[in-house]
Amino acid sequence: DPVSELTWLFVDELYGEDYSYVLAEHRVHAARWLGMLHRGAHAVGAQPGLPDAGPNRYLQHLRAARDFIRAHSDNPSLRHDDLTFLHGLEARFDDLEEHWDRLVDACAGIPHTLVHGDFSGKNIRVQAGPEARAVVFDWEDTGWGVPAADLAQLVNPRSRIAAGVDIPTYWSIVRDQWRGHTQADVERVACCGSVFRAV
Repeated sequence: DPVSELTWLFVDELYGEDYSYVLAEHRVHAARWLGMLHRGAHAVGAQPGLPDAGPNRYLQHLRAARDFIRAHSDNPSLRHDDLTFLHGLEARFDDLEEHWDRLVDACAGIPHTLVHGDFSGKNIRVQAGPEARAVVFDWEDTGWGVPAADLAQLVNPRSRIAAGVDIPTYWSIVRDQWRGHTQADVERVACCGSVFRAV
């Protein structure tokens, strides 16, 4: 990409069945893969050049979306119902921003690691076999920070904004590095991640 001076490098073709949140074994495979990623990257430590993937990233997304709505609310193609919906969304964004510190506090103290940033069903394939596993692609939104967004749970099972990984499986893999934390901490951060992914 000449604009961003980045280059795509394709090293393999991923195969496997599409990820499905409704299949418990898929959620377990995704949790195992994610736990190994987060555990391994945390051990290596932050690397130069990785963008912030913590709560501030999603606050910036919220502000950008709200600014975009405000900048285009005079579009003549928008009907009254459209504007009512958009103004309601603006009000929700205002309220969420006013209480953003609660999300930041809920994520405080959680170990930072490499965050995929778009860990959702559309970017996961499950490969069958004696050692079935998840494979993941599309690293465009990767960064370093609290792994909340990767742990997000689905509010609506038809939504594809999160993989909804199996939290007990994830916890079984990262708990040795998350000393001083509990599975309840992972669940709390996953709730924050659901907000971040929705934004």
